[in-house]
This record gives sequence, structure tokens and C-alpha cells, in this order.
Amino acid sequence: MAATIKPSRIYIDVTNACNLRCRHCCTSSGCKYEDELGKEEIISLIHQAKKMGITNLVFSGGEPLIRKDFFSILEYARNSGMEVTILTNGLLIDYKKAKTLIDLSVRVKISLDGACAETHDYLRGKGTFERTIDVLRLMVKLKCETLTVHYTVHRLNFLELEMLPELLRKIGVPNLVIGTIKPAGRAQINSELLIPPRMVPFVHERVNSVKRNAGIRIMSFSDRGWGEFGCPASCNKLGITSTGFLTTCAFFGSQFLGGNIREHTLEELWQSHLARSDIFVANEKCKKCPYLPSCAGGCRARALYYYGDINAPDPYCCALYNKKVFIDENRPTLLKALENPMEAFS
Repeated sequence: MAATIKPSRIYIDVTNACNLRCRHCCTSSGCKYEDELGKEEIISLIHQAKKMGITNLVFSGGEPLIRKDFFSILEYARNSGMEVTILTNGLLIDYKKAKTLIDLSVRVKISLDGACAETHDYLRGKGTFERTIDVLRLMVKLKCETLTVHYTVHRLNFLELEMLPELLRKIGVPNLVIGTIKPAGRAQINSELLIPPRMVPFVHERVNSVKRNAGIRIMSFSDRGWGEFGCPASCNKLGITSTGFLTTCAFFGSQFLGGNIREHTLEELWQSHLARSDIFVANEKCKKCPYLPSCAGGCRARALYYYGDINAPDPYCCALYNKKVFIDENRPTLLKALENPMEAFS
């Protein structure tokens, strides 16, 4: 059975180098590693992915546009028939690069983490908000229909999420992806950005409210259980780090990495991952939870951060499940409260 499972998409970190030092970067990107994959190794990787039947490819980093040979890699991937997305901060995109990305029909996902300069720049550096807005306007002017803004919700910017759709509509950005901060990389150091578990139901409801009323296309991950608060690794994605190691979760950092593409084929790495038994074994609390089949235990990186145990419960899942139980048990009262709150709770 396991042998028939194929990854839905492959993430390739083409470099660890980045022109920014974002406070919430899950990979603590910054400097290039000496032993990063070369162009021919990445091309071989793309070829192997295609042979495995993988057609969805995501280039990330670091900042992928830092690589001088990146556009030749992009061209090879597109000529191979791969659907390609790049995850970028956007700051290195000029007219020529924007035109090339559009001509290659690459999906461009640009990070924007605030609806105003103060919030965004706090994470990414002074002046980055205005520069990002300029790049978004350029991409819209050149009619990039796949242009997407990625907004990472954290403790200090979740209220601004309500202002974001209007800003994007004014610019003309057609798509929005909402993600949530994970306790990984530099986000662990800047823990004031993390959303406390007790705050999760409130933030979750604010996110859902924005999604219901956005007036803009909200694209979603294939997360299980709780949408943006779930586990993005549950959709059978795989990743290859900039130095060639297999990972199915960027939020583990260097922990729980698989083998290296320089020593094994991509198919071998994937099969060895499927055979592993140390990724998640349901704890007693999760085993008793009726929602386990839907959420699959939630985010293992959060369990590791909050409890020091990869097999511990995900506190976000627990908080959201308790909210669901409360709503289900009190649904008549809550519906009545919409009309007359004083009478409903008297």
C-alpha cells in the first residue's frame, strides 16, 4: 500500500542564502552553505521527480532569486512540463525578472506580512514594505495572473489581516494565501511572535471571518484538520534542502532529516521516508480523541516545541477541538444569542 503513495509536490530549497534576516524565518536563512546543490544536481533532481510522476514543483530557500543560475533551472523545469511555484520575498524582482517569470508561466508567491510598513518592516527590515508593494504593482501591471501574496499570521499582525484584502484589491493582486507562524528557526528566538495556544481559537475565528468576507481569492494548503492551523506535511509533500537532504517538514530544521540525494535516488529517499516509524506515533490523549482521523495529530513541530516530544499532542489542535466541542454543546444557545444575547445567557 505504502509503495503506491506518491508525493503531491516537491519543495527544493535552491540555497540558504537570503538578502533578508526575517525575525520569523523558519529556516534561519541568511548565508550560503558551502556544500549546496549545484545546477546539474538540481536538474537531475527535477528529472527524477518527473519520472516519479511528480508534476508540482516549488522552489524556495533562502531567497531563490539570489542564485545566478536560477532562471536556467526554472526554464529546464518548465520545459520538463512541471508546474512551478517560487516562494520569494520579491525584493530582487525587477522588470526583466518579472517579465521572464511571466513568460515562463511560473506561479509567483510573494511574502507580505503586514498591511502597513511598521508591521511588515518589523519582521523583514526597514523599507521592505514599500519595496514589496512596488514589486506587486509591477507584477500586476505585467498581468501576472498567478501572482499570490503569502501572509504569515503571528501574534503581532493578526488584527491587520482584516485590512489586507482591501489593500490587495487596490493593488490588483488576485490571490492570497494565509499561513500561521510555526515555532521554528528564528521564530523560536523571537517568541513574542508566536501565538499562545490559549489565543488560537480567537485568532482562528478572525482568520475564518476574513476568509468569508475577503472579496479576493483565498488559496489554501492541503492541511488536515484545522486549515491554516493544521499540518501542511499531511498532503504527502517532500522537500530537499539546499544541501540535498530529504525533509517532509521544513519546521523541524535539521532534526529528523532523511538521506541525501547525492547518495540515493529520489525514489529511494521517498520510500525510506514511508518506511520510517519515528515521525508520529499517536500518544494516549490523541488516541482517545475522536478528531484524530481528521487532524492526524496536527503539527509535530509545535508538539516538539511546547512539550519537547514529537509524539506529544499539538496544543493548537487541542485548543481548536475544545472550541468545537463547546460550540457543538451550546449551539442552540449561541444561535439564540445572535438575536438576543441577554435572554440567551440569562
